[in-house]
Amino acid sequence: MTESGNTLVGGGLLRLLADTFILVYKVRHLCWRTNGPLGSKFTAIFNAEYGALNATSDDIARKIVAAGGEVPHSPDALAAMSSVKPGPTSPNPVASLAAIARDHETILADIDTLEAMVSADADDETRDLLVRLATQHRASKDELERITAG
Repeated sequence: MTESGNTLVGGGLLRLLADTFILVYKVRHLCWRTNGPLGSKFTAIFNAEYGALNATSDDIARKIVAAGGEVPHSPDALAAMSSVKPGPTSPNPVASLAAIARDHETILADIDTLEAMVSADADDETRDLLVRLATQHRASKDELERITAG
C-alpha cells in the first residue's frame, strides 16, 4: 500500500466503515423494537436510514480495498475502531432518534478530520466519496433533529 493509501485507510476510512457498521446495527435494533401507534411511522424512517447506511458501508469498504487496505473480518474489530459506541437504544423511539442524530454528528466530525488529512493527496473519487458521505450524514442528522424537535 502506498503512503497516501496508508493515510487514507489508517487515517479514517476504517473508522468511517466502523462508525457506519455500528450505526446500521443501532438503527436496525431500534426498528426491531419499535411498535405501538408510532411503530409504522418510525419503521419507515428507520428503513430509509438503514438502506442509505448499508449502501454507504459498501462504498467505504470497496474504497479501503482499492487503496490496498484490509476490511476487518469481525464485527468486534469494527466496534473497537468506531467513534460511534454500540449499545442498546432507548425504549423511547424519539430519544433513540435523537441519539442516532448525535451519532451522525460524530461521523460528520470524523469525515471532517479525514477530509483535512487527505484533501491535498486524495484522488477525485475519494473526495467525491467524502463529500457524498458528509451530505448524506448531514441530511440524516437534520431530518432526525427535525422529527425529534416537534
